[in-house]
Amino acid sequence: MRPLTGVCMAVAFFMALGAAIYSLDKAENIRQSGQGSAVTVHLAGDTAALPGTARLLGSSTGFVFLWWPQQQRAEAVPISAIKRMQSVVLPARPAAAPIPPPAQTAR
Repeated sequence: MRPLTGVCMAVAFFMALGAAIYSLDKAENIRQSGQGSAVTVHLAGDTAALPGTARLLGSSTGFVFLWWPQQQRAEAVPISAIKRMQSVVLPARPAAAPIPPPAQTAR
């Protein structure tokens, strides 16, 4: 094996390892901390959305990967089976009260 081939193989290995660590960390943050986009899912042929909200883990060309926190399960749903997927509007954080301008003194 030539040195350049070895270097290319090492770079590919470390890139794959980095991608796996990143994906695991992202999925763990969604599972443990509730991070990620909350979505409702309407399947093709159904009139109502599936009960509950899911967290969007990611997608590929053929599947959408969802985490259902209520059931503690991950699911790969074929894109062809989804009629509509909508982001859940989270309540806005209350805005901080504006700071009043300093009082002006008469000269």
